[in-house]
Amino acid sequence: MSKITNIEWLSQHLHGAKSVNYEQQNFGGGEKEIPAWELRCACFAKIETKLAKALACILVWGHKEKEAYLFVQSYLANIMIRQANKIGLEPKYIELERFAYLVARLVIDFELEPQLGEFYTSKGRLYYAGISAHQMTYDAYRKTWRDFERLMEVAITNARWEVESAVAQYRKDLKEVA
Repeated sequence: MSKITNIEWLSQHLHGAKSVNYEQQNFGGGEKEIPAWELRCACFAKIETKLAKALACILVWGHKEKEAYLFVQSYLANIMIRQANKIGLEPKYIELERFAYLVARLVIDFELEPQLGEFYTSKGRLYYAGISAHQMTYDAYRKTWRDFERLMEVAITNARWEVESAVAQYRKDLKEVA
């Protein structure tokens, strides 16, 4: 039997909100059994930041969790917007806010589906994001804006680490109590 990842564990019994799995699990050594999905839901309380909680929702439910997706997208876009405004950068042929939101969507989608990196070249990533060549050339992006994408990637990687750490600690605590 293979060991499942923390994200897979969190997702168990929560996929398909229309048909929640009501499997019972004995908890705390007593006679009271708690539905497995309740144990997973309680884990979200252990995740500290809003960004990590929203990312956890996306990792469990995917694009169906629109509110969480939009929160993460907005958070990441604001990283680019704040940093660009701080140094006075503005893209020439696309509004900064729109550009930042498109790049944020790119970062989220490539985090959720890492295999996308195998199908898209660096230049193709701009097209995936919905940024056409007349709005931003690849060279302009690579030389000026790619570093902002990297800041977004750092933020989402840190949030994923927070989710993984919180779930791991929660699972450890459950084992100790059981």
